[in-house]
Amino acid sequence: MVLLGEQHHTFECPRFAGQVLCAAAKDRPVVLGLELEGTEQARLDAYLAGGPASDLVAGGFWQRVPGDGRESQAMLELITRARELTSAGRAVKVIAIDTDPAGNRDLGMATTVLAARAAAPDAPVVVLVGNVHVRKTLAVHKTLAWHLLAARVPIHSVNLVGGGELTPPFDAQLDLSPLTIAPPARESVSAPRAP
Repeated sequence: MVLLGEQHHTFECPRFAGQVLCAAAKDRPVVLGLELEGTEQARLDAYLAGGPASDLVAGGFWQRVPGDGRESQAMLELITRARELTSAGRAVKVIAIDTDPAGNRDLGMATTVLAARAAAPDAPVVVLVGNVHVRKTLAVHKTLAWHLLAARVPIHSVNLVGGGELTPPFDAQLDLSPLTIAPPARESVSAPRAP
């Protein structure tokens, strides 16, 4: 399992996750976990099955103002890349893992990821979340990575950054600088038209 810790609002982090997804899905099924609210799963599934992007971004998660960057155009591009892989016959399952946004988010994300792993035990799992969630050591709270390690799941934690020194709570750090800001997806997709 690979945990990619991103800086929200950037183009580069979701694009890198897309490259990892393409490589992982080349010859086997793969699960992509995204830090999207679980309430968006039905919209996500509909979009992955060929529905319009406008229906996906009409969900409350995508319409928040101000957003925190998880609802960016770059995230929509990553989901579209997963959709294209699926259309090309590759087995890609995308899951919204932030199932407890008001409570213990990291435990909720870990529970969702573990369920997806149990449903597809041979599939690699790639997770893109904010970099605080992939810290392997306790900082302020128990992170997604901490919960997965406590469940004895082998993980590789990668901090995707725009410069800086490698910090110990990660297995690796990848410098994607310079990072550029991605606008909200709602600004790049037309809203659904009223009947």
